[in-house]
Amino acid sequence: MKRLYISVQSTERAALLEENNQSTEVYFDRLGKKARVGDIYYGKVEKVDKGLQAAFIDFGDEKNGFLRKQEISHGQAGIESLITEGEKRLFQIKKENFGNKGAVLTTEISIAGSYLVYLPYKKQVSVSKKLPLSLQEEWKVELEEFLEKNEGVIVRTAAAEQPFDVLLNELNALRKQWFQAVEESENKKPHSVYRNKLVPDEVMRKNLINELDQVIVDDVSLANSLRERFPASKKKIRWERDWDATNRIAALQERLIQPVVPASRGTELHISETEAMVVIDINSKGYSGKMNKQQTALQVNLAVVPEVVRQIRLRNLSGIIMIDFITMHSSQMENKVFQALKHELAKERIQTQIYGFTKLGILEMTRKRERPSWQSFLQADHPASFTLETKVMRLERELLKYKHTNHEAVLVGVSNEFAAAVKRLISDRISSKISQVLFFHNHSLCDDYFIELAGSREMVEEFVASRGYHIDNTF
Repeated sequence: MKRLYISVQSTERAALLEENNQSTEVYFDRLGKKARVGDIYYGKVEKVDKGLQAAFIDFGDEKNGFLRKQEISHGQAGIESLITEGEKRLFQIKKENFGNKGAVLTTEISIAGSYLVYLPYKKQVSVSKKLPLSLQEEWKVELEEFLEKNEGVIVRTAAAEQPFDVLLNELNALRKQWFQAVEESENKKPHSVYRNKLVPDEVMRKNLINELDQVIVDDVSLANSLRERFPASKKKIRWERDWDATNRIAALQERLIQPVVPASRGTELHISETEAMVVIDINSKGYSGKMNKQQTALQVNLAVVPEVVRQIRLRNLSGIIMIDFITMHSSQMENKVFQALKHELAKERIQTQIYGFTKLGILEMTRKRERPSWQSFLQADHPASFTLETKVMRLERELLKYKHTNHEAVLVGVSNEFAAAVKRLISDRISSKISQVLFFHNHSLCDDYFIELAGSREMVEEFVASRGYHIDNTF
């Protein structure tokens, strides 16, 4: 059973794909955090780099977009003969910006519909090879009659059960969207001219309606709209006022930011994301089995493969992915895991490539990056922080510096936990190492420590008295 849940009642739109009652894909669409792959922008060429054979484009974003030569033309001519600095034209986002890198752009623009992909600059007619050969040939001939000069179209697999007039209506609708985008781009500064909505439009295109058993939405007008778009599948589309979107999405978001994922038979996946790559480490400490060590390693690895692939899809992990399976000292065992992973990835719509095991026994693979992972989308960046033990050592060094000053006394505010750690970790009292008098007191608003005052002893003692501090002299 394959169900797609769509929620559009709140500001953040969300969609959840479930296969056999397990969440396998999720999508979030919110203001200020919109996924922009497929969006079309009117931009200006800021710089053409002959060495890189690439150009940097101002399209109204904080960072300039990156345009490779092959995204303009696949001929032999250099980029400097294809595009010039200061030129203004339409560009489409091919890959989202990631880390310090700007978005990857293309001039080969396409606008996707449910059954067709419209190509305003590319004269070609292609039909999905999954459709019957006779239908492919028929539709190629018929569609060419309705295409203008330099226009092209791709017929998607989802069109299989649709009559030709449905395809023609969608072609006209997509063409209209394109002309509106062109009109909005004339004589203006870099800006967006066409938005590709992630939820529900892109979600419905990614998940072919003929492959879904049910589509459940929480908005009656959206349900009616989808039934009009997919008349052959309207019985699959159901409106439910509340499919428990709040609780289910909240619980899923909690799981998406957790680095440790329980897997089968007591195993765990430890997932770590960096800008350069994603590392998935298999932890088998809780695995229950009675085989020898190598057989156990193979069984653990085979058992976790489905969960590894599910997490890659669910979290939208992409780029270089390194999977640290339990070490197997046999190429035959490694091949079994390789084949199992390949089998699970066969259902994946996003392009993936498995390269095999390294000499260290780590499996290398890549997955095309279309947008940042959901963990980076949901989770705030936390500044690096020191351990409690490190903070204690830093305080000691900081106080030792007063040994070379004219200060007579130092007042330090500490938390209860920090004070206990100082007594536990520093055997010799800090006050015995410097000539200054140390005043420690518990501060209720302090997370660890802070040096509150340093100066003459009289001044510090007057300050302590005025605040009514209780001084701990055991430091």
